[in-house]
Amino acid sequence: MQRAIKTVIIAVSVMMSTHARAAAPTTEAPVVPPPPGAFERSPIRQVLEQEQALSANEPMYFIAGGFNNEDHDLIARFQLSFKYRIFDPGSLLGRELTAARNLYFAYTQTSLWNWTAESAPFEDTTYRPSLFWQNVASGRGIFPEAWRAGFEHASNGQAEERSRSVNTLFFRPFWWTELGGRELAFSPKFMLYLDKSGNPDIDQHYGHIEWLFRYGSETSWLIETMFRGASVDKGGLELNLSYPIRAPLFYRAGGFVYLQYFQGYGESLLGYDIKAKPTLRLGFAIVR
Repeated sequence: MQRAIKTVIIAVSVMMSTHARAAAPTTEAPVVPPPPGAFERSPIRQVLEQEQALSANEPMYFIAGGFNNEDHDLIARFQLSFKYRIFDPGSLLGRELTAARNLYFAYTQTSLWNWTAESAPFEDTTYRPSLFWQNVASGRGIFPEAWRAGFEHASNGQAEERSRSVNTLFFRPFWWTELGGRELAFSPKFMLYLDKSGNPDIDQHYGHIEWLFRYGSETSWLIETMFRGASVDKGGLELNLSYPIRAPLFYRAGGFVYLQYFQGYGESLLGYDIKAKPTLRLGFAIVR
């Protein structure tokens, strides 16, 4: 019986090996991965021009650390974000109305979750739906590679004295260039306040421009720096460092170790006028 089983196993192994050799292409050249840190600016424009209906927007992560309140509680921060292309370019309306192809709805939600306080409450959550038009521009000279213009609402869903809400019109250009074999991106966000219910002085802390810089590679580490505020002493600074730990799913998405540092004002909408202590958090991101 054992001899028969061995014979069957050997026969199956020979058949599988023969089938694999027959099915394997013989003329295809081996795939050679790009060298670490290779500049990857060229795919960005293609991504914007051929974007799918549902795609990445702002970073999506879950991180924890801090101890940034009087009770020294451990506070986690997580963010969900996506954008949706409303009109399919291949549909009748998309073909007839060219401008409609570039209309997007986006949604971003950022929460602070106190893990060590009694009942582990959510300290605050900011909800940011927006509607904008995105254009892939010429990118020649001083002109941006792409830009967005639209309307954004931000609120924390609270009532009475804890209620915070703001409506803005915004314009966000994007520039990319190469520096040291890596991608350097610059994307300031210009904001015009339409309504500041419950927080009339929020523009003194958030300012009218959000400065964003990104430097790195999709296959290696990436640094993102964000500063917003009407002045340095009333603004907020956020630094993000990420590194991939799995194969990418698509542009900007995959699995990343995510380290975030924040100091200043405006970490949450509820506490826009409260200066947070320097906070360091570590966790995981699926979009950076």
